[in-house]
Amino acid sequence: MRCAGILYLLKKLFTLHDRNLLHGPHLTGARSVSWARPLSMSAVLRVKEVTRSSLNDLLMAVVSTCLRRYLVRSGVRHPRDLTATILVCCTITE
Repeated sequence: MRCAGILYLLKKLFTLHDRNLLHGPHLTGARSVSWARPLSMSAVLRVKEVTRSSLNDLLMAVVSTCLRRYLVRSGVRHPRDLTATILVCCTITE
């Protein structure tokens, strides 16, 4: 246990903070809200049926495409390390 504490301390001391475009500027008192056009759920379900995918797959495709476009517009062509997660339901339905 003692070794783990020392390793943690060394890691914190010698690791640079993560700096990237996704963190954005420091928060201030100013806020803004943006809305997107309404999306037809029937159209989304039709795409799901045609592509034989799940709604989670479609959501991940939309989010990853938007993230890539944002990074390209910001001048980042190939990010070194990017991890994205999405919740997935693993229950079996009958």
